[in-house]
Amino acid sequence: MWFVFYRLYSDYMYFVRNTSREQFYIKANKTVASFRECVEKYSLRSCAYRKWDGGIRINIGIYHVYLRDWLKVFNRKQILILRLEDYHQNLRDNLRKVFKFLKFRPLTAHDENLIVRKEPANTRRESKAKLGDMMEATRKLLDNFYRPHNEQLAALIGDDSYRWNTDNKKN
Repeated sequence: MWFVFYRLYSDYMYFVRNTSREQFYIKANKTVASFRECVEKYSLRSCAYRKWDGGIRINIGIYHVYLRDWLKVFNRKQILILRLEDYHQNLRDNLRKVFKFLKFRPLTAHDENLIVRKEPANTRRESKAKLGDMMEATRKLLDNFYRPHNEQLAALIGDDSYRWNTDNKKN
């Protein structure tokens, strides 16, 4: 199952050197507390756009805030929303969907194969991959933090699969 906070963990492990699962938990706990303090003083939108220090970009997963801003400028039909996990599960069909949405000519079979077979560029280094998944306590902390934001995103776009929670059997 993919959750929005696994994206956060991957982001952290990719960009922060000499770290551990325990350090991620400590930083995530501190950042969640700081974000909640921010929201007590300022608007959610203001806090979502703020640069967060400490290597944890907690705000990048608060998608509904950014999507609401985009919807003030663009018609909903002008925005294609894809879940990364769906994109990876069926890359070929999703590439076709993106090209069709953008009104590009379809890819040739050769070009499609080049893209589909290409190794991902932004993957965790082997040393970081050996650290394993995030700790269960971190997963619970982040699930609790992101749950209301995922609920708002799902409601905004009318698709429960964007809730990304353990209760959602589609994930």
